[in-house]
Amino acid sequence: MRTTIRIVILALFVIFPTVGFAQQKALKFGHINKQEIIVLMPERDSAFVKLQKYGQDLNDQLEAMNVELNKKIEDVSKKEKEGALSDLVKKTKYEEITQMQTRIQEFQQNASTEYNQKQAELLQPIVEKLDKAIGEIGKEGGFMYIFDISSNTIPYISADSQNITAQVKAKLGIKK
Repeated sequence: MRTTIRIVILALFVIFPTVGFAQQKALKFGHINKQEIIVLMPERDSAFVKLQKYGQDLNDQLEAMNVELNKKIEDVSKKEKEGALSDLVKKTKYEEITQMQTRIQEFQQNASTEYNQKQAELLQPIVEKLDKAIGEIGKEGGFMYIFDISSNTIPYISADSQNITAQVKAKLGIKK
């Protein structure tokens, strides 16, 4: 009798957790293409215009530096052909040209870094707004995970996964 009671109690401990687990809500997964949505967001257009202007300003400065360098090179070459430069002056002019070339290279490197920083600065509020909308959709829809398929970091997406891109567009008021 005691053995039977122990078996029944043991069976209850094994069965009830299994039944409880089976009754839990199934895990819900979704996926989204964030790049597709970012391209459609109106804030992205104004950020893009600002970024283009910033890039153009950097390019204009670089072009002015290159024009100045080319002018200096032509001037030295002309005077050198005419024999109007002493060795000391020629050496000094070539050192100036080399220094200008170095400054231009440093400017190009710094401009590239600053451009990337400006791009990140301008896109950050847009990405934060999108992430907030995705989070809200995730909570409202009871999703466990939502994957961004534009980043190519998910090796597998189940056929049962739900694409919530349309829902996020609606949440952001994007009609395309």
